[in-house]
Amino acid sequence: MLSMKWERVSGPLESLVFPAQCHGCDINLDPSRQVGFPYLCEACAKKIIPIEGNFCDRCGQSFEGDLPTEFECSNCRGLELHFDFARGACLGTTLSRDLVHGLKYRGSIHLARPLAKLLLQNLSDPRIGPGPWWIVPVPLHRRRLKTRGFNQAEEIARQFTRQAPAECEFKLWSGLRRVRATPRQAQLDRSARLSNLAGAFALRRRRFPSQAWPKEGDSFILVDDVITTGATLSHCAEVLRTAFQPERLIALGALRG
Repeated sequence: MLSMKWERVSGPLESLVFPAQCHGCDINLDPSRQVGFPYLCEACAKKIIPIEGNFCDRCGQSFEGDLPTEFECSNCRGLELHFDFARGACLGTTLSRDLVHGLKYRGSIHLARPLAKLLLQNLSDPRIGPGPWWIVPVPLHRRRLKTRGFNQAEEIARQFTRQAPAECEFKLWSGLRRVRATPRQAQLDRSARLSNLAGAFALRRRRFPSQAWPKEGDSFILVDDVITTGATLSHCAEVLRTAFQPERLIALGALRG
């Protein structure tokens, strides 16, 4: 855990002495590039395919061809999704998936920065608006958190909050906890994903009266690295909706699986 915390500090300091490298092709990057799109050169950044225009209004799934102005895909029809809508910033290409895997499985905490940059592209959706918003990462179960040493969704959410324009009024709130260990969603088919996480999430206990805490009617943005069926985010949203009756509750992911 200590090494993970040090990487959050040492990354920016090391870039003053050692040039950062592109995650896609390993070339050295000019320091100014770290402001524009961290850890990806211009050529590699162009390999990231944004989701623009043709997507389901509820789950954010991308589709080819011309779609009606308001479009709900067949996967969403009849489902009870507890968020207002979900958006993924880009398609799961080889490079974008490797960014996630580098953060998630190889402990490359610095890759939360480019993934947060991708997440910020979702703010172009006019349905989101400036805020104020509570930014809520999807939690890990304590056993997986102990093994991994960090929560990748929280790292992305932290960078997302830091990099957002000031007018967005974002406040990070890690107020959810995973109370039940479950099989990995990636190992399950669609129907199993939708039922796997029932009862798996709850609110954290409020430890101190002065602790920043949402109130009824506040708005929330749930954050995860990848959105596939939306099942994980929907179960998290259900907890928030029950507790706070939010004015707005949306779900964002860097990648749309």
